[in-house]
Amino acid sequence: MKKAMIVTVGTGTRPDVDIVKPLKKTIDDSRPDYLVLVATVESIPFAQRVAQGLNISSDQYMILSLTDGENVQEIFREVNTCLRRLFLMGYEPGQVVGDFTSGTKAMSSGAVLSLVYNSCGTLKYITGVRKNGVVVNGSEKFLIIPPSSVYALRDLQGMRRLMINLRFDSAIQVSEGINPHLLAPPEQQLRGVLTGLAKAYRFWDLFDHRRFRGEYDQVWSEEEKIMDTWVTRELEVFKLEEGISQRITAIGIALDQRKLTEDALADVFNNSERRLKEGKYDDAVARLYRLTEMFAQWVLMEHHGISTDDVPLEKIPASSQQKYEKDRDNKSGKILVGLHKAYELLADLGNNLGQRFIGDDTIQGLLKDRNNSILAHGTKPVSREACEAMKEKVVNLIREAIPDFLQRCQTLQFPWLIEKKETHEFVERRRR
Repeated sequence: MKKAMIVTVGTGTRPDVDIVKPLKKTIDDSRPDYLVLVATVESIPFAQRVAQGLNISSDQYMILSLTDGENVQEIFREVNTCLRRLFLMGYEPGQVVGDFTSGTKAMSSGAVLSLVYNSCGTLKYITGVRKNGVVVNGSEKFLIIPPSSVYALRDLQGMRRLMINLRFDSAIQVSEGINPHLLAPPEQQLRGVLTGLAKAYRFWDLFDHRRFRGEYDQVWSEEEKIMDTWVTRELEVFKLEEGISQRITAIGIALDQRKLTEDALADVFNNSERRLKEGKYDDAVARLYRLTEMFAQWVLMEHHGISTDDVPLEKIPASSQQKYEKDRDNKSGKILVGLHKAYELLADLGNNLGQRFIGDDTIQGLLKDRNNSILAHGTKPVSREACEAMKEKVVNLIREAIPDFLQRCQTLQFPWLIEKKETHEFVERRRR
């Protein structure tokens, strides 16, 4: 397997110390196919001596002349640029070795930061018997530092950020790629709990409420075993308030029984909010469309005892019965009504929600936009503006029958997405 090497080159700790010899030894030990010598203006002559002593051709190495040997940030950028060049030459990050023995502290720091940032394979440092602070010639040992544990911890933190951003599948995949043996015990514990929570919230996001409860409760059932306060702090954001997981389970049980509840409506709305947050406007509007239909179904059942899956003619005013008779299904013999007909039925029953829906040209236009979207019957993408407008219309309609709908939604949202109370109250004051 081919290998590239990056070596920082200083001028030596004292005038009587020749830095060239140990650097040649570490390079010979690694046997790279391509060499990068990172140097300042002052140390370029030493880098040139290293290359000459190795007897390598000009196409086998380069000297990276740093702009400022004391500027860590600038060194980090310049080594990054050099690494990108190596990657374009065909070297994988795992094929790059870095030796940071020589050079200023800023040079070593900047180079190591860049090597770790780019997931390079190995870090090296020359050690040995020291006399007056200098490694004695001939006693050199090469300390190999695989930064795998750093990458594992970085992936662990990345996993948590993915969960915050609702990317649960990606978080689970990252977790599966982390070697737990590279983590300290508290970090191992954090990885295990985060993995369970990622699975739990993924189920909730997919409307699989019962499996959410199973995973979620399993995670917190051993909460007392979490001894490290850092782990507790990292997990705080994912913990629900008391009683919320039971309400999520109740939503699942009700839906299994084909029963709609106020909490089920709030859950669908929250799911649309999460799709909106992700910028998936077509998905968000699809959920708002279903919510609009579900609300009509809920009102019909809650206030009139009518199911849209089997509308009884005897509960409809005689003057309107013929209109709904046309919706009788030939196979089942039942009268089935969809979204628009459900609101017409509410209007015919004297429920002002039906008349309000039918008379609102804006919401009718927004629903038409949804029907023309690529996820429905058309080819047009949904804009954020259309999504926001539809959300406002649907919320205002629902609040006519469920005044505490927004508060209910806040309570049943993923905990890290819940708005601060003062923000919510400010919005409410503006609305009034």
